[in-house]
Amino acid sequence: MRGEPLPALIVSFDGTFAPHAMAKLGGGVEGFNIDLVLEAGKRMGRKIEIFAGEFSGLIPAMNAGKLDFVGAPGTGSPTTRPRSSPRVSSTSPACGRWCGSCRVSSTGRLRCTDMAERILVINPNSTEAVTRGIDEACAPLRIPGGPAIECLTLKEGPRGIETQQHVDSVVPPLLKLIQEREKHFAAFVIACYSDPGLHSAREATKKPVLGISECGILTALTLGQKFGVIAILRQSIPQHLRTIGALGVTERLAGELPVGLGVTELSDEAKTFGRMVEVGKALRDQHGADVIVMGCAGMARYRKPLQDTIGIPVVEPTQAAVAMAIGRVRLNWSGN
Repeated sequence: MRGEPLPALIVSFDGTFAPHAMAKLGGGVEGFNIDLVLEAGKRMGRKIEIFAGEFSGLIPAMNAGKLDFVGAPGTGSPTTRPRSSPRVSSTSPACGRWCGSCRVSSTGRLRCTDMAERILVINPNSTEAVTRGIDEACAPLRIPGGPAIECLTLKEGPRGIETQQHVDSVVPPLLKLIQEREKHFAAFVIACYSDPGLHSAREATKKPVLGISECGILTALTLGQKFGVIAILRQSIPQHLRTIGALGVTERLAGELPVGLGVTELSDEAKTFGRMVEVGKALRDQHGADVIVMGCAGMARYRKPLQDTIGIPVVEPTQAAVAMAIGRVRLNWSGN
């Protein structure tokens, strides 16, 4: 959750390399490089734990996940670094701003996720409770060394996107937001099951744009032969069926049934979960679904308990889309 303190970064040095890092008479280590990294931690708001050891063991320890990064002196840039020298961290981030978005890459280099490898998940409705649920659903995908995942509410959106008119109304402000944030994010996820503005957004930016409906359905196809969709309202279903038809997977659809609740009502667990179980079982038993897709981002909190209750895989589509976005960012695939 945002607001919880981040864990300390474990930084290692060769403790015999004076004056950069060396043993203190009273115990511990001190030196120029250690001072720099402690200052970096202070500016990032991160606690730093210092570990000193033989240099030959530091890179293997980092690769094994025992260390976050290795501090070492150096004057070369990534373009001038000799091929034979180890990939260890420099003592300043790529952006030079100490903006608080700095992370340790899988190679041990300190990089700034404000410049790259940030994924923006946009909730196109204006209900903050939905955005909080989306943010919580993304928590398992926030992994050390992985892209930063940020969730944002489109304030111009309606309280819930429940009709085609709602879908159409959010497209202009959604495109404007993506264009304004394009330089700061490596990928965008539209966290509404109607995938509003998805294809227009892909024209508006060269960055990957993923819609949760498309990604949720594609993920479901890898988990079962027939997928069922739990919708919020009956009036939402025709738009969803158009998406399924456009994807060419209508024959794999077992059925789509509504819980009969609007977006803003989904936070009421006593009212919502029982209906979702009822609909999920109906899709499983009466329609032959062997995997379920949750048809609204506002359902995110119920994924695991629903799966545990009905006994077949349940896909939370925002998680599916963010997982795909991580792959797109890390593999650097071109195109959309």
